[in-house]
Amino acid sequence: MKKCNKLFLLIILIFVIPTMVFAGIGAKFGFSKDAKSDNLDKGMTLIGVDYRFSALPVIDLIGSIEYSWKKYTVDGIIITAEGTHHFFTANFSVVKPFELSLLKPYAGFGYGFHAAGNSASIMGAPVGETKNGTGFHFIGGLKVAPPAAPISVYGEYRHYWTNFEDGNGRYFTLAAGVMLGF
Repeated sequence: MKKCNKLFLLIILIFVIPTMVFAGIGAKFGFSKDAKSDNLDKGMTLIGVDYRFSALPVIDLIGSIEYSWKKYTVDGIIITAEGTHHFFTANFSVVKPFELSLLKPYAGFGYGFHAAGNSASIMGAPVGETKNGTGFHFIGGLKVAPPAAPISVYGEYRHYWTNFEDGNGRYFTLAAGVMLGF
């Protein structure tokens, strides 16, 4: 029995304590846009949350949820329709941080689940559709973390390659956020 307790304690020391090196939760705000369009007016507002932890000294793991949306109006000859184009994604990323004192750039890749859709109201009747897919992404960013401060700020770029039932797509996001570390 004592041997099992010592083994259990050793497992906790090896696997749990290193995850306490850094963990943080943050909120971000930014911009999302189809990579095939040159028109920046077609971009969408983005909000999101990140959970980041450094379990190993060479990589960080980031879980994130993002929601992008843009309202639109379609003026017809007889009727006008108002709606929202929306995009939801849940991602898991692996990044390599580069420690440069106050500035900490990072780069990596990830995988995520995506849901894109439109919702509208035409003469008071709701209409809409949502499609689901998966995709890979590249992630690059810069974190500014003052020494011994529990709060850091970051800027981030992500480029997504998505796969939906009706075809593939590409889009990118630019976001800035604040992270509280513990």
